[in-house]
Amino acid sequence: MSDVDNTLLGDDAALKQFANWYAGAKDNVRLAYNSGRFPRSLARSVESSGLPRSDAYIGGVGTEI
Repeated sequence: MSDVDNTLLGDDAALKQFANWYAGAKDNVRLAYNSGRFPRSLARSVESSGLPRSDAYIGGVGTEI
């Protein structure tokens, strides 16, 4: 699980490096993104940013999965 805002988003070079790593590891790991925002807003940011699609979104300060 990783926070998205100001962790995975905000550094395009690091985002690309993470996406490349995940492409080689996705068969062996599960990916969940975490944010204080609600899952729908989080999903839109992930889709528009180039982050890999996740297995789960945890949002609303942990109140929605």
